[in-house]
Amino acid sequence: MNYDQYTIKAQDALRAAGTLAQQRNHSEVGLDHIIYALLTQKDGVAPPLAERIGANADALLGDVEAALNAYPKIHGNAQVAFSAEAAKALANAEKEAAALKDEYLSAEHLLLAASESDGKAAAPLR
Repeated sequence: MNYDQYTIKAQDALRAAGTLAQQRNHSEVGLDHIIYALLTQKDGVAPPLAERIGANADALLGDVEAALNAYPKIHGNAQVAFSAEAAKALANAEKEAAALKDEYLSAEHLLLAASESDGKAAAPLR
C-alpha cells in the first residue's frame, strides 16, 4: 500500500479510522471503521454519494455505529492494524483506481471497494 498514491481525503479517512479504533479500544481497524470515517468526514464525498443513490447517510451511519459497538475491546497499549477484511478492501480499492486509470486512489474508490466487500461491514452500503 503506497499512501503517496492516495488523495488527502483518502489518507485522512484511513487515519481517522485508525484513531477511531484506538479510541474505542478495538484490536484492529476494520472495514466498519473505514466506512464510519468516510461517512463522517468533513466535506467528504460519502454522504452526498449515499444520498444520490437513494440511501440515507444518517441511517447508514447508525448501522455502522451499531457494528462498531459490537467490536471486542482490548485494554492496554496495543498497535492496531487493518483487519483482513479491511486490507482486502484497500487492495480492491487500488484495483478499482487502476481499472479506472485514475492516478490517485480517492475516497470514492474506498467507498466502492467497501460496498463490494463480502463481509457484513458492507451490508449497510449495499
